[in-house]
Amino acid sequence: MKYILLLSILALNFSGFSQEIGSIKDGEHIIKIHKTNNQFSCFYSDASLSVSTDLKSFQFPNIEQVYNIIMDGFENENNHKTYVLTNKDTIVKFEFNRINGEVQLKIKHNNLLNNTIGSTSALSKTQIHELFGSSIPN
Repeated sequence: MKYILLLSILALNFSGFSQEIGSIKDGEHIIKIHKTNNQFSCFYSDASLSVSTDLKSFQFPNIEQVYNIIMDGFENENNHKTYVLTNKDTIVKFEFNRINGEVQLKIKHNNLLNNTIGSTSALSKTQIHELFGSSIPN
Protein backbone atom coordinates (compact mmCIF):
# COMPACT_ATOMS: atom_id res chain seq x y z
CA MET A 1 0.00 0.00 0.00
CA LYS A 2 2.88 2.36 0.81
CA TYR A 3 4.39 1.73 -2.62
CA ILE A 4 1.11 2.49 -4.41
CA LEU A 5 0.79 5.78 -2.53
CA LEU A 6 4.41 6.68 -3.27
CA LEU A 7 4.03 5.85 -6.96
CA SER A 8 0.83 7.92 -7.15
CA ILE A 9 2.56 10.94 -5.61
CA LEU A 10 5.53 10.59 -7.97
CA ALA A 11 3.24 10.28 -11.00
CA LEU A 12 1.42 13.47 -10.04
CA ASN A 13 4.71 15.32 -9.59
CA PHE A 14 6.06 14.20 -12.97
CA SER A 15 2.86 15.14 -14.80
CA GLY A 16 3.47 18.75 -13.77
CA PHE A 17 7.17 18.59 -14.64
CA SER A 18 8.38 21.30 -16.99
CA GLN A 19 11.44 20.91 -19.20
CA GLU A 20 13.36 24.00 -20.31
CA ILE A 21 14.00 23.89 -24.05
CA GLY A 22 16.19 27.00 -24.21
CA SER A 23 16.70 30.46 -22.79
CA ILE A 24 18.47 33.69 -23.65
CA LYS A 25 19.29 36.83 -21.72
CA ASP A 26 19.37 40.17 -23.50
CA GLY A 27 20.61 42.81 -21.09
CA GLU A 28 18.09 42.94 -18.25
CA HIS A 29 15.50 40.89 -20.14
CA ILE A 30 15.08 37.15 -20.53
CA ILE A 31 13.08 34.85 -22.74
CA LYS A 32 12.77 31.09 -22.36
CA ILE A 33 10.75 28.19 -23.72
CA HIS A 34 9.46 25.35 -21.56
CA LYS A 35 7.69 22.13 -22.44
CA THR A 36 5.05 20.62 -20.17
CA ASN A 37 3.49 17.43 -21.50
CA ASN A 38 2.66 18.30 -25.14
CA GLN A 39 2.30 22.05 -24.59
CA PHE A 40 5.03 24.66 -25.05
CA SER A 41 5.22 27.95 -23.15
CA CYS A 42 7.21 31.06 -23.93
CA PHE A 43 8.11 33.07 -20.80
CA TYR A 44 9.65 36.51 -21.13
CA SER A 45 10.31 39.74 -19.28
CA ASP A 46 8.49 42.65 -20.92
CA ALA A 47 11.00 44.83 -22.78
CA SER A 48 8.63 47.80 -22.62
CA LEU A 49 9.21 47.95 -18.85
CA SER A 50 12.53 49.25 -17.52
CA VAL A 51 12.39 46.90 -14.52
CA SER A 52 10.46 43.67 -14.87
CA THR A 53 10.13 41.23 -12.01
CA ASP A 54 7.19 39.25 -13.40
CA LEU A 55 7.44 37.05 -16.45
CA LYS A 56 4.67 37.13 -19.04
CA SER A 57 3.83 34.05 -21.07
CA PHE A 58 1.87 32.52 -23.89
CA GLN A 59 1.38 28.90 -24.89
CA PHE A 60 1.48 27.07 -28.21
CA PRO A 61 0.99 23.39 -29.10
CA ASN A 62 3.52 22.93 -31.93
CA ILE A 63 7.11 24.12 -31.54
CA GLU A 64 8.15 23.21 -35.10
CA GLN A 65 5.35 25.30 -36.58
CA VAL A 66 6.27 28.38 -34.51
CA TYR A 67 9.96 27.91 -35.31
CA ASN A 68 9.22 27.67 -39.04
CA ILE A 69 7.09 30.83 -38.96
CA ILE A 70 9.98 32.66 -37.30
CA MET A 71 12.67 31.31 -39.65
CA ASP A 72 10.53 32.18 -42.70
CA GLY A 73 10.26 35.71 -41.31
CA PHE A 74 14.03 36.06 -41.13
CA GLU A 75 14.28 35.07 -44.82
CA ASN A 76 11.83 37.78 -45.95
CA GLU A 77 13.59 40.86 -47.35
CA ASN A 78 11.02 43.40 -46.17
CA ASN A 79 9.96 44.61 -42.74
CA HIS A 80 6.76 42.76 -41.94
CA LYS A 81 4.50 41.31 -39.25
CA THR A 82 3.00 37.85 -38.90
CA TYR A 83 0.02 37.30 -36.61
CA VAL A 84 -0.73 33.92 -35.02
CA LEU A 85 -3.73 32.98 -32.91
CA THR A 86 -2.12 30.53 -30.46
CA ASN A 87 -5.39 29.69 -28.74
CA LYS A 88 -8.85 31.24 -28.71
CA ASP A 89 -7.76 34.11 -26.43
CA THR A 90 -4.15 34.90 -27.37
CA ILE A 91 -2.73 36.68 -30.39
CA VAL A 92 1.03 36.61 -30.95
CA LYS A 93 2.65 39.04 -33.36
CA PHE A 94 6.07 38.34 -34.84
CA GLU A 95 7.43 41.72 -35.92
CA PHE A 96 10.47 41.61 -38.23
CA ASN A 97 12.54 44.74 -38.90
CA ARG A 98 15.82 45.18 -40.74
CA ILE A 99 18.19 47.30 -38.63
CA ASN A 100 21.69 48.08 -39.97
CA GLY A 101 21.37 45.22 -42.47
CA GLU A 102 20.35 42.60 -39.88
CA VAL A 103 16.82 41.31 -39.41
CA GLN A 104 15.61 41.62 -35.82
CA LEU A 105 12.49 40.02 -34.34
CA LYS A 106 10.23 41.33 -31.60
CA ILE A 107 7.60 38.96 -30.29
CA LYS A 108 4.50 40.71 -28.98
CA HIS A 109 1.53 39.05 -27.41
CA ASN A 110 -1.94 40.04 -26.33
CA ASN A 111 -4.09 37.84 -24.10
CA LEU A 112 -7.66 38.98 -24.67
CA LEU A 113 -9.06 37.37 -21.50
CA ASN A 114 -6.84 38.98 -18.89
CA ASN A 115 -5.69 41.93 -21.05
CA THR A 116 -2.00 40.99 -20.79
CA ILE A 117 0.12 42.79 -23.37
CA GLY A 118 3.87 42.49 -23.67
CA SER A 119 6.89 42.47 -25.94
CA THR A 120 10.29 40.83 -26.00
CA SER A 121 13.45 42.76 -26.76
CA ALA A 122 14.72 42.63 -30.36
CA LEU A 123 16.15 39.19 -31.10
CA SER A 124 18.58 38.04 -33.77
CA LYS A 125 18.40 34.82 -35.77
CA THR A 126 21.32 33.43 -33.70
CA GLN A 127 19.43 34.13 -30.47
CA ILE A 128 16.34 32.36 -31.84
CA HIS A 129 18.44 29.27 -32.64
CA GLU A 130 19.75 29.35 -29.06
CA LEU A 131 16.23 29.83 -27.65
CA PHE A 132 14.77 26.84 -29.47
CA GLY A 133 17.79 24.74 -28.58
CA SER A 134 18.06 21.19 -29.79
CA SER A 135 14.27 20.79 -29.95
CA ILE A 136 14.38 21.60 -33.68
CA PRO A 137 16.39 19.35 -35.99
CA ASN A 138 18.87 21.16 -38.28
